[in-house]
Amino acid sequence: MKNLYIFKFSFVLILSFIYMGGCNEDDNNRIDLPEETNSAEDFELDIAVDLAELSLVAYEQRLQCINGGKDSITVPAAFKLEEVIFSEVSVLDTPCKDDSEVVPIAFIATKGDAIYLSFRGTANVTDISEDILITQDSYKYVANGGKTASGFTETYEGSDKHPVREPILDTVNQLVDTDEYNSLYITGHSLGAALSVLAFPDLSENTSIKSVVLYNFASPAVGNDEFVKLYDSLVSEGRHTSWRIVNTNDVIPFLPPQGIDCQLFMYEHVLDHAAITFGVIPPPLPILSCDLLQLLEALSDYITGTSNGTPNIDIIEKNHSMCTYFMKLCAMAFSDKECESRAIGCN
Repeated sequence: MKNLYIFKFSFVLILSFIYMGGCNEDDNNRIDLPEETNSAEDFELDIAVDLAELSLVAYEQRLQCINGGKDSITVPAAFKLEEVIFSEVSVLDTPCKDDSEVVPIAFIATKGDAIYLSFRGTANVTDISEDILITQDSYKYVANGGKTASGFTETYEGSDKHPVREPILDTVNQLVDTDEYNSLYITGHSLGAALSVLAFPDLSENTSIKSVVLYNFASPAVGNDEFVKLYDSLVSEGRHTSWRIVNTNDVIPFLPPQGIDCQLFMYEHVLDHAAITFGVIPPPLPILSCDLLQLLEALSDYITGTSNGTPNIDIIEKNHSMCTYFMKLCAMAFSDKECESRAIGCN
């Protein structure tokens, strides 16, 4: 346990700029169009762009609450804001202006006959300390759920005073009970993507919504092979849809290390995978082991190293930016003018 906390808190400063999923002001981020996504009949680009926009909105809501308080939180005009979900802050975090205990972590909105749930990605060092807690806990929300990352799972559950999962389920169930909604769309970027993966089987099995559709961005791996088996079975049934959209140059989806059967953790990715490509090819990740301190040392050396004179951390951050994910996808379907108007918080 001592080694675990050494790992968690010494690594936090190193990763503080890697996981920042918000927007990047470097104009060089707007590069050529990405490669086409993997061909599949049920991948819908328009939905991917809409949910990418809502992933940006989740980041923006944090700033709105910090600067203006809870009443300043908004969603795009086409949507109706139903609920904002708040997580508990710590001394390292910045709270909402009118509530020193909380900051937004997700929101629920509606449009037409659909419900939308968007999780915020990492935006502060407190979130990052949860991101890198890669030991695993039981996924208790669905039978035979396997194990999922402790940090992600704790964030999804929330605290006793400020729960996260509970108000999400309550709000979704209340909306479903009105018989006005047929579909639930879930999204998020980085940490938010990991939380969306945790929510997918939970909301699929513990609500009566007819269809659950997930499109997330730059998701790290979340659970072990048993969790993946459960998750993938829900997708293969055909009632629900799941797409992880990944920049092939983004190293974050390769973390935590996958395919290593360790005593404390074992990670695999869930279905399905849609690839786009932008940014700079990063140096290859080091060979990673089960020893947490060796893992820390190897990743620290990787992050603080350089590639052709460019700091690896700069390459990683640019390849991971949610703004670039959005702009690359949006440019495949819409004009530059429309994409720029919808790129919330990216300028």
